[in-house]
Amino acid sequence: MAWTLTVPPRGNGALTVAVPRSPRQGARNELAGSSTELRPRPDPFSRRDRAAEPTAESSRRRSQPSELWGWIVRAVVFGASGLLGRSMMRAFEDWKVTGTSFRRKGQGLVTVDATSTDDVLNALSRFEPGVVINCVGERRPEAWANAPARAHELNVEAARLIAEAARHHGASLLHISSDYVFDGTEPPYQVDARRNPVNAYGRWKLLAEDAVRRACPEAVILRLPMLYGPVEYAAETNLTQIARQVGSGEPVELDDVCVRYPTHVDEAAKVCRWIAAQSKGQYPGSIVHWSAEHRFTKYRMGLMIAQHFGIAPDHIKAGAADTASGDRPDDCRLDCMDLRAALGWPVDHYRTFANEFPQVVAPWVRTA
Repeated sequence: MAWTLTVPPRGNGALTVAVPRSPRQGARNELAGSSTELRPRPDPFSRRDRAAEPTAESSRRRSQPSELWGWIVRAVVFGASGLLGRSMMRAFEDWKVTGTSFRRKGQGLVTVDATSTDDVLNALSRFEPGVVINCVGERRPEAWANAPARAHELNVEAARLIAEAARHHGASLLHISSDYVFDGTEPPYQVDARRNPVNAYGRWKLLAEDAVRRACPEAVILRLPMLYGPVEYAAETNLTQIARQVGSGEPVELDDVCVRYPTHVDEAAKVCRWIAAQSKGQYPGSIVHWSAEHRFTKYRMGLMIAQHFGIAPDHIKAGAADTASGDRPDDCRLDCMDLRAALGWPVDHYRTFANEFPQVVAPWVRTA
């Protein structure tokens, strides 16, 4: 049995944290009279392998969240070959984790078409996860224009299929969404703020959230902003694309109106790992936000890259291309105070853009 601690948010919805109950604790609630609500709920992990008989090594590792009272938790990460998915695989490496990919190959990956009902159901039947994380999605603007039907499948239909399969198999679901469900006119956005996307990607993410909620009411939906981190090709993130442009020396105009909150992908994955180790949530499910706090425009990021690598910035011009297009929100800052409070991380635990971007973009500046 585990206790569910519901942290009252400032808006609708709630962040739910599972707190193991000691057998000696009895029914006494030490939080009586506080503003929190404490009540028992079933243990969240419904699909597990029984651990081997205790040994000195297993006893040492017993305190790790992946092994709870002798049970090893299984997890499946859909979209594990992408930027966030790869970080998820690293963050969950102490679990019995399996990653899925459609085209790319790699260690620990199995081929699954996330838009195929049979493929998704077969994957969960085969691996019997207690936790499912959905990182599948198509964010690239060129894909919206060149293959909108396929992009819709990856962002909406895949989300629905994975949610239906997770509920069918009794697994907890963590669904990754985006700050682009907001229009960027009234930041910061709390979890219950009105959604009003201004582009196709944001509309697909909104539809995906609704599909997930209908199919799997207890799912946790996590909204994230622009991510950056180790990439396999320059176009995988906006940041590395900017680095290539800055390093090329060719004239480039970078938007200086729309602000981003670049968040390191490993930090985002660590937050996901923490959420997944908690309770699966309560009906109708939880929505949570995570984002770095510092804001930058593409132009400011370009200047920082140029300055760090000793590149004259004469070829970099400030512009308003993104906001002028009408399909980029100006400022989608996410309010993350509730989740930050629940995590309780010290200040030096967070990854700051100023400290992290040089090693991320260095290969792309030098080879441009």
